[in-house]
Amino acid sequence: MRPLILFIYIIIGSGLLFVNIYNSLVDAPNWGRNIPESLENARNYFQQKTPGDFFKIVGTSYHLIGLITIILLWNSYPQVRGYMIPAFVLFILADVLTITYFFPRNDILFGQKPIDLNFAIQTWKEWSRMNWVRSLLLLTGVILSCIALHKTYN
Repeated sequence: MRPLILFIYIIIGSGLLFVNIYNSLVDAPNWGRNIPESLENARNYFQQKTPGDFFKIVGTSYHLIGLITIILLWNSYPQVRGYMIPAFVLFILADVLTITYFFPRNDILFGQKPIDLNFAIQTWKEWSRMNWVRSLLLLTGVILSCIALHKTYN
């Protein structure tokens, strides 16, 4: 039996990656379309829940699953350590980037009133560019996890 938890780890990691890409391709362009009105529309839409709520819950759970995956596969599949540990670190780095970089910018874009137009535009541009960096971290983590899965079959 192949390690089911590694499949789950890959599926959830891929989901996080695609939600992040969706944010870059759909949400961010809409937020920056006509600042400040577009940010006000986003604020109104995010009154109940925000993408940050999703990432806080799923991201935290995902790290727990990653740690469990590493522990469970440590002795049975030593050949995956060199892939799973870097993948786990990349996902942690993506979350550190989220907390230290994106959450403060989210507060500027969606919490600050009144909106300083130039500052909001600059913040939105920074957010949009760096989200692709976060996507690259997630993609690399998913690829390393897939390689680890492949190694379990050897």
